[in-house]
Amino acid sequence: MSPVDEPSQPDEPISSGPIVPPAPVSFEKPAPQVSFEKPAAAAAPADPWAAPSDTPPAPAAPPTPASPYDAVPPPYQPYPPQGGQPVGPWGPPPAGWPQGPAGWGPPPGPPTETNGLAVAAAITGVLGAFCFLWLLGIILGAVALRQIKARNQKGRGMAITGIVAGSLWPVVLVAAVIFGLTVGSRHPAGSFDSYRPTDGHVSVFDVSTGSCFNRDSEDRADQHTVTVVPCEEMHDAEVFGRPAITGLGASPAKDEIVKGAERACLSDSSTYVLDRDALPAEVKVHFFYPDTAAWRSSSSHLATCFFVTGDHPSSGSVRKNSSEYTSPQIVYLNAAQALNVAYDAAPAGKATDHPADYRVWAGQMDQAVDQEVTALNGTTWSSEAAPAVAALIADLKRGQAHWQAAARSTDTAVLAAEIHKGYAYPDDALTDKLRTALGLPSVSHGGSDGSDGSTPDDSTKVI
Repeated sequence: MSPVDEPSQPDEPISSGPIVPPAPVSFEKPAPQVSFEKPAAAAAPADPWAAPSDTPPAPAAPPTPASPYDAVPPPYQPYPPQGGQPVGPWGPPPAGWPQGPAGWGPPPGPPTETNGLAVAAAITGVLGAFCFLWLLGIILGAVALRQIKARNQKGRGMAITGIVAGSLWPVVLVAAVIFGLTVGSRHPAGSFDSYRPTDGHVSVFDVSTGSCFNRDSEDRADQHTVTVVPCEEMHDAEVFGRPAITGLGASPAKDEIVKGAERACLSDSSTYVLDRDALPAEVKVHFFYPDTAAWRSSSSHLATCFFVTGDHPSSGSVRKNSSEYTSPQIVYLNAAQALNVAYDAAPAGKATDHPADYRVWAGQMDQAVDQEVTALNGTTWSSEAAPAVAALIADLKRGQAHWQAAARSTDTAVLAAEIHKGYAYPDDALTDKLRTALGLPSVSHGGSDGSDGSTPDDSTKVI
């Protein structure tokens, strides 16, 4: 066997001579590169938004021996990731390790709730005139603004409304008080109960019965005050009553108030002056009454009734003391007074317009005639007066028949006709005959009822 074909022995060296190196390769060796960077391969950047891994990373492999040829550096470095995550080949740190600084959280969302104090502030601020709620509106509004900012709530506008409205109410209330005092001092007619004039002047509704006064104004349609003077001195009027005006409701018309005051004053005149028929013809019944505004603003609806003697002042009182009359005179005057009072209670308007009221009044006239006849029959009269009393009683009964027919009537035309006939009794001539027999003055026709017999003149009887 030739040496080429024989197998080589593993334990024997191939040759004991020197090893001959292989022939050089024909490729040229690149020139060595000078590098100041660390010869390490750049790792792929980690995901900056990925959550940290719960398992620690595997230990890094031992460094590979440096290659005799330096690596070419990348053309640029990547930007560091957001969120403070480190850049490098090692990945995120394990759980429990210190983390980098956290980034900004998401911005707060829009407010979803309305602050309750803001709602309360708006309500109390707007309704601030009641029980000083305006002060509560200001306080609640201020507290609500602080809560809205701290809790990110709605209601800022309502809180501001409560503060602004609450701040305005004191100004409005003070202005209203000043305005009311100013207007009230200039126009007291709308509040007669509270008006108290000074400097010797008295409200027309504060003059007492039996007082005499002079007017403070020539304008009789705008009287608010009068000056009280002794009745022995010259005066314009004498007060004989301050009756209540009743039966007109909460808001009557002016004409209704006038008629109501007239009826009340005529009735009082019979009680103030025992012999009203003896008043001179120029003596008339006048009165002050509340206008419609005063009627609504006051619960006391009073008239001030007074006598005037024509258009000129007079002295002395029209009233006589009972000591100035004889007993027969007082009996007759008291008997006649019942019929006079019934006359004064006649309803307002026409009988055809108010038939029910006039039927009731006709019944009252029937009763008044009964009272006078009974009083006249119950007294023993002198021989001079007895025939006149008998004639007057017969005339009263003739008139009573018409009042009874009016009260029973069902037809308005019959009612009006019977009332008209009843007014004709008693005859004034028979009345004067009895008065003369008793020593009393004759009836002053036209002024016997203390009135001029017509609807009150607004220019002389209103304020």
